[in-house]
Amino acid sequence: MTPYEGLSYSEVMKKWISYLLIFILWSLALAFVLTPSLRHSLRSFFYTPQRKVLSTATADLLNNGTLYKVLKIQEGSRLYIEIYSLSDMGSHSLLERLPLPKNHHDGYFHIQGLATNLALKNIDDDPFMEILVPTYDASQKAHLNIFKYNPQEKKFFPFTPPPSS
Repeated sequence: MTPYEGLSYSEVMKKWISYLLIFILWSLALAFVLTPSLRHSLRSFFYTPQRKVLSTATADLLNNGTLYKVLKIQEGSRLYIEIYSLSDMGSHSLLERLPLPKNHHDGYFHIQGLATNLALKNIDDDPFMEILVPTYDASQKAHLNIFKYNPQEKKFFPFTPPPSS
């Protein structure tokens, strides 16, 4: 007596197909468990990074009478600066989103006696304020990211001050 005696051909095929599917699923699960890159890909497929506001600052950045709100945002492992214009009626619109260097983490620094992780200050005596954003790299080296407004392009750009002589 065979295990398939009394079964029709279609019933036997259904059993073999179900065995094959179970084997394929088991093999895929084993591959994801044993291969870190596959595991990371699967996790990132289902994981949507949380948006977290780390700090905010409000000022008249462009010296034009309009208030601007600057946010330091963390999404997953990346940091961003977002600049919003604020209207008199309370609405706001996103003007710019600036990525900070990859693999940098939130940092703090002291400015005018206060610890902060985001500051707005005019550091070069032009009419516009600069955005000062401290971060740390993977080796815990501190960085001060400075974003300066370019009135010709109407955008903020990373700024590196010239070396002092």
